[in-house]
Amino acid sequence: MLVFLDDERPTPSGWTRAYWPEEAIALLEFGPVTEISLDHDLGDDQHGTGYDVIVWIEEAVVVSGYLPPRIGVHSANPAARARMEAGIGAIERLSAPVRDRVRPDGTLPQPPRKIPRQADAPAPTGLSAGVARAMDVGRARAFAIAAHAGQLYGDRPYSSHLDAVAESVSRFGRIAQVVAYLHDIVEDTDATLVSVRELFGDLVADCVDLVTDSPEMSRRERKAAAHERLAGVTGSKELALIVKSADRLDNLINCLHSGDLKRWEMYHREHEAFLAAVYRPGLCESIWDRLDAVVSTGPESPPQ
Repeated sequence: MLVFLDDERPTPSGWTRAYWPEEAIALLEFGPVTEISLDHDLGDDQHGTGYDVIVWIEEAVVVSGYLPPRIGVHSANPAARARMEAGIGAIERLSAPVRDRVRPDGTLPQPPRKIPRQADAPAPTGLSAGVARAMDVGRARAFAIAAHAGQLYGDRPYSSHLDAVAESVSRFGRIAQVVAYLHDIVEDTDATLVSVRELFGDLVADCVDLVTDSPEMSRRERKAAAHERLAGVTGSKELALIVKSADRLDNLINCLHSGDLKRWEMYHREHEAFLAAVYRPGLCESIWDRLDAVVSTGPESPPQ
């Protein structure tokens, strides 16, 4: 994947567009990005700049052994460009030991460490406020648990479902976990999409909106609308597809363990349409491998 971060310039052919740093970071966290080109001034320096992406990549290299993509700068701001290029130089030096271990086929003898995924793991220091809030997993979990207070998931606190979905998407980065904790908050609580947007930013709010069904429709109508909506998702908002897949996985597992065969059969009937709308080759195969296994297991042998 080629990622182009810019607020005004046309997107080059074959590149995936990101308008804000958190969108670019999300693509780096869950996508196989081979090259990224960064602008600096994106229209709101308090929200974030291209330098935030440099900060994130450098932290991921140092903390997690992350192998960065090729990084370019197309900013017309001379001072910002020099700062970003200095950061790229530091990233290249820090990542040299990892690159030296890359085999001719592009693989590593040992996979690099994953980016920190604990719910209380802090975002890298030095990020702009708009980027940091989209990556604040601890705040998202606290907000969601408070909003879902008193609700049950089967016979367990609702937080158990949120934790399970967040754990399933943890390898896809902090923003994916934030969306996981908030995925039911608009549909099932009094929290609004406006409050999600104010607290966690546009990317998180847009992903939550994508996985939120209208309560005014029948289930068949809701799911038809959701599948149509999700089928057109691309770019950084594919985080919503990752979370939706993990949500369905936990729902199916819960049905089997709780003996709710009627609901399991409902999900089973919907699976073909769900797969057609939500699945993207190579996006989150680890989740889909588990999901397919659960669907094919049947109610007689719930997975462990």
